[in-house]
Amino acid sequence: METQAMPVVTRKRTLFWCLALGFLGAHRFYLKQHFLGSLYLLFFWTLIPGVAALIDALLLALQDDAEFYEEMQERPLSGSEERAA
Repeated sequence: METQAMPVVTRKRTLFWCLALGFLGAHRFYLKQHFLGSLYLLFFWTLIPGVAALIDALLLALQDDAEFYEEMQERPLSGSEERAA
């Protein structure tokens, strides 16, 4: 019997971080998107990241788990790329 590994990044946790501290970019840091997280953090005082976080939360809420995991497969979570030997 083959068991699937539990994904480290989940849609529900991402949605939680988006709603809780999305205006600071917490959900972007959770997704290992450090550049976007830094932009949210840098410009949080303008309220633009807050609006963007609400849009992100809406999109996450409407997305199902399969779509979320497929999107995460397309985009690597870490910034490092594997080097060819």
